[in-house]
Amino acid sequence: MKVVLATLVIIEILVGASFLGYYYKETRVSMRSFDQRKVAIINRGGVEKKPSPNFLYYSELVSNNIIESQLPWDSGVEIKYKINNDGLNDRKNYDLVKPKNTFRIITLGDSFTFGHYVSTDNNWPEQLEELLNTKEVCPSTTIEVINLGMWGFDINYLIKRYKDIGKKYEPDMVVWFESGSGFTRLVETMEPLSVECEKQIENFVSLDVLKRIKYSGECWGQSQHKVVVDLGEDGLKRVMTTYLDDLFTILDQSIFFYVTFEKIESGINAESTLNFWKNRYDKVHFSKIPNLKQGELFPDGHPSTLGHKKIAESIFELVKESNSQELCITEN
Repeated sequence: MKVVLATLVIIEILVGASFLGYYYKETRVSMRSFDQRKVAIINRGGVEKKPSPNFLYYSELVSNNIIESQLPWDSGVEIKYKINNDGLNDRKNYDLVKPKNTFRIITLGDSFTFGHYVSTDNNWPEQLEELLNTKEVCPSTTIEVINLGMWGFDINYLIKRYKDIGKKYEPDMVVWFESGSGFTRLVETMEPLSVECEKQIENFVSLDVLKRIKYSGECWGQSQHKVVVDLGEDGLKRVMTTYLDDLFTILDQSIFFYVTFEKIESGINAESTLNFWKNRYDKVHFSKIPNLKQGELFPDGHPSTLGHKKIAESIFELVKESNSQELCITEN
């Protein structure tokens, strides 16, 4: 079954942080992923809601599926997301039992890692897998890169995704790519605030698409501002740290790579949070890669295919330099 994804993007960038929200109406899901600054309409068959008491807005992609889309600003460019048998935006399936002479990497992150607006073959985890297996880094080793990225998820939601899906693959390395907005993104708090804001807008549902996008972005900005003001930078840091503490009860810090851009656009002093984490998690590999430039970004700020290529090449160098001996497995 093929599912058509029609995506409309907020071009006017109001804020740098984001959250995932959605509501069902008839046979459609309206999914607002605020770090993407967009409104996307997705057929119900493409997304499955899986709420729980602490994850009211959690969802997963339907497995063994193809989601077809077009660039919002260029309808002539087609996009295909290939969703594998585990609900991941990955071009192939992976055995739970790791094959012999295989080094397994899991990637985590938001829409920048998921690969929003680029076909599955072109997202940076797929390109990283190609580089690691074709650059003769380890001729005798197969290197797998399994993409757990999901648009709009915050740290807490991504950790749940790792627990539910990623942990069973027993990775040798985990690469978390933070686009910047994750330092202030709290799905559980932001989503109801933004929805309530939209309810106050007269005839919001019947507005034309561009106006809905505009007002949705403004509501998100107000919601973000309220959360940042209420919690403050220290409060946000404490919340995010609690989530990471939980992650490291089940994951060895020494195999964890936390990667950000050199210049972080988050709306707060992200460097302070990073420095705190570097001291707290002293075995984690913290690294930075160059920011993307014009031509490597779509109009809304997401990486283009060229941008994903640059991210893949930058992370390839980090992985190769930091873990070259461990990558080359002679037998397992």
